[in-house]
Amino acid sequence: FEEDVNVPFLIRGPGIEPNMIVNKLAGNVDIAPTFADMAGVVPPDFVDGRSLLPLFTPSASQPWREAYLLERGGDEAETFYWDTTVSRNLDPGLLEPFDVASKPNYTWPFASPYVGLRTEEHCYIEFEIGDIELYNMVNDPHQLENLAWTADPATLEIFSQWVERLKTCAGESCWAAEGKP
Repeated sequence: FEEDVNVPFLIRGPGIEPNMIVNKLAGNVDIAPTFADMAGVVPPDFVDGRSLLPLFTPSASQPWREAYLLERGGDEAETFYWDTTVSRNLDPGLLEPFDVASKPNYTWPFASPYVGLRTEEHCYIEFEIGDIELYNMVNDPHQLENLAWTADPATLEIFSQWVERLKTCAGESCWAAEGKP
């Protein structure tokens, strides 16, 4: 969720104005291309990210990504063990884990693998278990109201197709996939 994917990134170097704040969608995939750009090296074609340096030039107004891919793969280390009577709607922080050897194994839905995307205005997630979440990040920055239940199915389909494009892109083809559908 937002606290997991929205992490401050600090950078300093030649040509970067001190105390400058840039609020654009960026991610870990952009770090290597940025450092390569700073070193004057061209990253290989298969690199998905892009250099952040153009964002540090206030006069530059180049197009930037409209969406950023969010992914979480499966991780058996994050499987939780609960009594079979526990509702999956309870906060896992309120529950105590049971002895692994004596209780059944359940993966908590928030540990479920997912794919999704983050735009300036929305966060859309498709969980492997079939759940879908959609949040308006402008009106609901704490992601408290899942709009997927009431959203127009066509809107959900647009987000789903956008996620599929982002999942399957590579290198510079991701730049086009990150644009609005």
